[in-house]
Amino acid sequence: PSLGLETSNMGFCHSACGTGVRDPKAVINNIKTFLDVNRREVLIVEIDMTGDSEDDLRTALRASGLLDYVYIPDSEYVDWPKMGKLVDKNKRLILFGRGGSLRSCAAPDCRDGILYFYDFIAQTEPDGSDVTSCDSTISDEVNV
Repeated sequence: PSLGLETSNMGFCHSACGTGVRDPKAVINNIKTFLDVNRREVLIVEIDMTGDSEDDLRTALRASGLLDYVYIPDSEYVDWPKMGKLVDKNKRLILFGRGGSLRSCAAPDCRDGILYFYDFIAQTEPDGSDVTSCDSTISDEVNV
């Protein structure tokens, strides 16, 4: 299926797209097929949106049926469920996103279940040089 991407120039790549770009229809269909076939698996996906890719991505996610699998927390302060509960409820896809127009949102209100990356994840320098404690390094707003 086209997933509503007939006129889109969106592609999936990791960091430097010069090393290769994946067709978004193939990637989204592969994720959907994986979840359909592997009913006890949970996927956590980080999406970094650039340019005008956000609307195209949301269109494709809706058309693919993947949103049926997306875990959407019940409250702003997430009490993460155990994997077994995600499997039992068939909510086996957790999406984190950043870039584009994504901004902080109360978890239950994040559009299409795409949780704002920086509300949940604190990053450190690859060499660990900025780690002096286990405290959050982003802000007081991060739910770590």
